Amino acid sequence: MTIKLIGAVMIVLACGWTGFSAAMSFRREERCLEQLEQAVQMMGADLEHELSPLPVLCKRASQWVKGPIAQVFTALEQELTQQVAPDAAICMAAAIEKTPGLPGKAREGLIRLGTGLGRFDLPGQIRGLQVVEAFCRDNLEQMRMGRDQRLRGYQTLGLCAGAALAILFL
Repeated sequence: MTIKLIGAVMIVLACGWTGFSAAMSFRREERCLEQLEQAVQMMGADLEHELSPLPVLCKRASQWVKGPIAQVFTALEQELTQQVAPDAAICMAAAIEKTPGLPGKAREGLIRLGTGLGRFDLPGQIRGLQVVEAFCRDNLEQMRMGRDQRLRGYQTLGLCAGAALAILFL
């Protein structure tokens, strides 16, 4: 009987952890989008006022934010400095590949950013940054609508699924 009880507790804990893990993933993606939006805003201001070269701009962007987004900008700065590829989009793709644990929407925003960097004149690059900023803002709005209910739902679903499985196995 005690082994069954221990097994049931383990099932509830495992399923509960899955729900809490889904909630943490959601929060991580939201944080990454916020950091990307912040970096893009700062890059736009830097381009408008200082006209920094792209590797320097990426190095500054990596200092403005933290986490996986900073790692991407650090890798991008290295790729551009080493001139591995002539195109910023190719360098961005390589930088994204070097960064594990990057959420999907942030990855998509970074790919959009890479396609606009270094290809156009200054007004075109600033418009490209504004497009990425709008992408981040729109996705953040969608994520924030009903966020608390969604997070509680993930956590509750994990615990309830675990309890249901435990009851079935007992």
